[in-house]
Amino acid sequence: MEEIIKHKSFWDLYAPIYDENRRHEEYLRNTNLNILKTYFRPGQTLIEIGCGTGIEAKEMIKHGCKVVLTDVSFEMLKVAKTKVGSNAQVINLPAEYIDSFKIKFDGAYSSF
Repeated sequence: MEEIIKHKSFWDLYAPIYDENRRHEEYLRNTNLNILKTYFRPGQTLIEIGCGTGIEAKEMIKHGCKVVLTDVSFEMLKVAKTKVGSNAQVINLPAEYIDSFKIKFDGAYSSF
């Protein structure tokens, strides 16, 4: 649990500048999104584990998927919520607890 708290604290501090510091990864991000869009079809329900600021989730929602976003960092989720609005469920949850979901998903992904 102590390790989770350390990770959460780091990502909470990094959240406000995360997107700005990741602009150089746009090519990789677009490649990942193209792969995700190949495997996941519109109408499917997905879970993103470690969603960060929600960049991929926003695009998968545009693709027509329903997305549940999870992350250990509440601050990252606040940024993600500004991108996805009410179009996705946002849950503050460490990856270690994903198996506690009662919801069935058509797929799962993590870009981190």
